[in-house]
Amino acid sequence: MTRWSFVVSRPVNRSLTLAAAVLAGGVGGALMTMGMEHVKPARLPDVIDSAWATDPMEQSDRLADVAERALASVVNITVEHRAAGAGSFGHGWGPRMPRQQSGQGSGVILSASGVVVTNHHVVDRAERITVRTSDGREYAARVVGSDEPTDLAVLQLQDATDLTAMPFGDSDTVRVGEMVMAIGNPFGLSGSVSLGIVSAMGRSQMGITDYDNFIQTDAAVNPGNSGGALVNMEGELVGINTAILSRSGGSQGVGFAIPSTMVQSVVESLQRDGRVVRGWLGISIQDLTPAMANALSLPEGAGVLVGEVEPGGPALAAGLRAGDIVVEVAGEAVHDTQALRTQVASSRPGEPLSLTVLRNGQRLSLEAFPGERPDPGHVAVIGVDPKLRPGQKSE
Repeated sequence: MTRWSFVVSRPVNRSLTLAAAVLAGGVGGALMTMGMEHVKPARLPDVIDSAWATDPMEQSDRLADVAERALASVVNITVEHRAAGAGSFGHGWGPRMPRQQSGQGSGVILSASGVVVTNHHVVDRAERITVRTSDGREYAARVVGSDEPTDLAVLQLQDATDLTAMPFGDSDTVRVGEMVMAIGNPFGLSGSVSLGIVSAMGRSQMGITDYDNFIQTDAAVNPGNSGGALVNMEGELVGINTAILSRSGGSQGVGFAIPSTMVQSVVESLQRDGRVVRGWLGISIQDLTPAMANALSLPEGAGVLVGEVEPGGPALAAGLRAGDIVVEVAGEAVHDTQALRTQVASSRPGEPLSLTVLRNGQRLSLEAFPGERPDPGHVAVIGVDPKLRPGQKSE
């Protein structure tokens, strides 16, 4: 049975043999998900050239240079929280007493003063957070902000100075087949590096987060890698490792990372506002079925159908109508409802957003001014509005 799993782990019992530890992993379950002060650091020194040498030893040296620099910016995160435990007799008899439970994940340093990004699920409901850097320093950390819909969180390390920040790369320029490294703490093994390629871009509608838009990679990602870095060959952060698709609970070559463009936007919003402010149009939408597309003489995935337009909402003011087919947002093609929701949510309320729609066979350009999503921070099940017809989603 294939299951999604978050890649967050609990400490491995060191009395186990390595083989047993790998099989057990100390992990339950298996899909496994594992004011902005940030100043972009200088790029990795020119030891990493855009053109790779043909000499195998030189290639190996350059990979090691990338890993060495990136490892300094990836941290181990240990969280503790209270949970209901078994009764004092160990068989569920008597009162249930709270006990301390812990878990482990990874994070990426974004500033020398200790701003760290990780997954929401790594620090969710944590009572104590301890962060350990690659050189052995330990810091207490507090949550600056956490956003469950994108599964991202920002931490601030206490009294941190002179840390090595990882620069952001542009995930929009990442190509399928590009070589990447996954860096984190699988099974509590700090500072682990795995190498692979980008298997696919823009994986969506997978039910991992509300705003799926993942980079898929075959670099090994395991429990404990959650919140760690996906790094390009220039030593830049292009993704935050979050989930794997696995039958075993461990890596089977299908891992997913949140793209850096989304990470950067969410981090800035959490630091500025303590929450993520998302754009909102006030429409119900649904994917074009093959029958719909055929009736409209459109290819499948050529746009998204507008089902209803909310009275008094930004979409109505922009001139959108029920029955319109949205084909582009901000100049980018829209293929499904997930893509449209993500693009609209990424827009800033009050700022112009260009829309291209098909209406009665004619292509129209509209300008909308999104409002703020009414329930920021609330994880809404897609299509929760009871007024929506089956297949419709609210945006």
